[in-house]
Amino acid sequence: MNSRVLKKIASAIEQIGTQEEVAEIFGVTQPTISKWKRNGVSVAKTVLFCNVLNARLDSVRLTASDIHPDVFL
Repeated sequence: MNSRVLKKIASAIEQIGTQEEVAEIFGVTQPTISKWKRNGVSVAKTVLFCNVLNARLDSVRLTASDIHPDVFL
């Protein structure tokens, strides 16, 4: 995954809240959020992640195709 996108994902997660808070929002565990910061958001949660991110933060914008261009055209 593109390092620029990984940096945006990590920044967005930190701005939304703690890893525990973010995990609760997405119905996953805290270790999953840690993995998202290192490896990117799973395909299954990408659209939800982008919707939450774009609704909560003005400073970081990502689309599903930014995160997984191979899946979301």
